[in-house]
Amino acid sequence: MSDRTLGIGCVSYDRVKPIEDGRVGIPGYHVDFRRRGPAAIHAAAFEKHALSVAEVSTAGLALEIDAGRAGYVALPVYLSRAFRHGCIYVRGDSPFQTPQALSSARIGLADFFGTSAIWQRGMLQDEYGVDLRRASWVIGPVEDPKGPAKMPPDHVSAAFRIERAAAGTTLVEMMQRGDLDAMLVLRTPRAVRERHPAIVRLFPDYEAEERAYWRRTRCFPIMHIAVLRSAEITADPALPRLVQDAFEAAKGIALTELAETAYYFASLPWLAGAVEATQATMGRDWWRYGREEGAAQLATFLRYCHEQTLTRRLIGVDEFLPDLG
Repeated sequence: MSDRTLGIGCVSYDRVKPIEDGRVGIPGYHVDFRRRGPAAIHAAAFEKHALSVAEVSTAGLALEIDAGRAGYVALPVYLSRAFRHGCIYVRGDSPFQTPQALSSARIGLADFFGTSAIWQRGMLQDEYGVDLRRASWVIGPVEDPKGPAKMPPDHVSAAFRIERAAAGTTLVEMMQRGDLDAMLVLRTPRAVRERHPAIVRLFPDYEAEERAYWRRTRCFPIMHIAVLRSAEITADPALPRLVQDAFEAAKGIALTELAETAYYFASLPWLAGAVEATQATMGRDWWRYGREEGAAQLATFLRYCHEQTLTRRLIGVDEFLPDLG
C-alpha cells in the first residue's frame, strides 16, 4: 500500500461507487473515501482544507474564486448535474401558470445563492424572458420551520427585491395560504407528493420540457464539480490527470451497468426504457466529463453568477476550470 493517501469527500453516487469500493484505484495512492453529504464536504474542504479531493457546488467554488482564495482547483469532473424544471412550483389557483408571468410574482426559496436556484432563475430569464429584478423573492424554510433559510448579503437587496419569511412559517404554508405565487426548491414537498391542490408544478410534463431545453441549448446543468487541493498538485503535477482518469473510469462502469438488460443495477422496473430514451436524446455517454464538454455550460452558469450578484465580476471559464494538462 502506498504511503500517500488521498482523502476523497463525495456523495456515494453510482458513478463514483467504483472508486469507493476499490474497483477503480488511483495509481501510487491509497484512497480514503469519506462518504458525506454536500454541506459536510463543503465545510471540510473550504473551511478546514481537510480533503485532498472534494465534491463542491459550482456556486461555492465561484465564491471562493471571487474572494481570491485558491486552496482548491477544479477538475472537469461534473459529479452532480440536474435539470430543475420539475422543482418549480406555483399555486394551483394562481394566475401565474406560465413561466412568462413570473416576472411579477412573489417567489419563495430557501437559499438565493444555492446552485439550483441560480440555474433555475437563469433558465427562466434566458428561455422565457422572466425579469428577475421585477419579481419579489422570499427567503424561508421549505417545509420544516427549523429548516435552512439563508439570506444573501446586503448588497443583493440593492439589485433584487428580497425579504425574509416570517419566523415560524414555511414556504409550503405560505403557498397554501396564498402568500406566495411560486417557489423554487430542491426536493419534492410532501404536499406535492400527497397531491395537495394548492401546489402544482409550473411544468406539469417537466420531463418533456427538460428534454426540449436540452435539445435547444445542449445544456445539462452542472451542480457539483470535483476539486483537488492545490498543495496536492504542487507535490505531484501528474495527480490531476490520475484523479480525472479514475472518475472517468468509475463513471464508465456505472453507465455500462445501467445499460445492462439481463439484470438491473438500479431498482426501477422500466430502467431499460429510461436508458434507451436518454441515449436517444443525449447520446451513449450522457454524463460527459472534460473541459470541452463542460465549457459552454460553465460559461452560462458563471454569467448567471455575475448577473445575479453572487460574484462581483464575471469569472472566465479558464479561471474557473484551468487546464492542468
